[in-house]
Amino acid sequence: MKRYNPLVSTSKLTPHFNGLKLKKIVLEFESPKNENNVIENFLYEKCQRSPGYRITIQECFEEFEKWYVDYYKDKFTYVIKENIKKYFDIQFIRLRTNKCDSDSSTNDNRLGGWLGFALKSNNQPEPIKHYKPKNAKVILQINSFTNEIINKWDSISELSDYIKKSRSITSSLVQRHEQIYIDDILCILRYQ
Repeated sequence: MKRYNPLVSTSKLTPHFNGLKLKKIVLEFESPKNENNVIENFLYEKCQRSPGYRITIQECFEEFEKWYVDYYKDKFTYVIKENIKKYFDIQFIRLRTNKCDSDSSTNDNRLGGWLGFALKSNNQPEPIKHYKPKNAKVILQINSFTNEIINKWDSISELSDYIKKSRSITSSLVQRHEQIYIDDILCILRYQ
């Protein structure tokens, strides 16, 4: 099924797999085969990967600079910094904010980081964000005989998963106020 990514505010509908558990090895960086791969070595030794992790640019570069000077006994330069930015922009999602100042109506200021990895030294758990899309409406299950509210769902997708029908069929059931048996109870579905 397709859903919005709860971790990205500007997300578009993307494939989402219910009940899919990824093996831990999928969320770990691989050891680079070539020792000259500087960025890959840094990611393997100092970072952990997961869709919910985020890291700021400053935090990343401070850790990278310490690691680079210790590992390669060389000076950290501007060219290296720009190459890291390019690499991370390709591999990970760049976080941005849209702040509007009084001077300019369309500012695109970078939030200053990437989504998808974090430092191991932070030891932070993956954030779980309760995301509700803008168009989500609460749906009520009302008993046809007693008019009492039996259950409620936060969106059409949750309801359709529960009654095991497609989104379009579920939406038409709600809009037309048709009667349906859910858990052996004759009921009507309505928006709150």
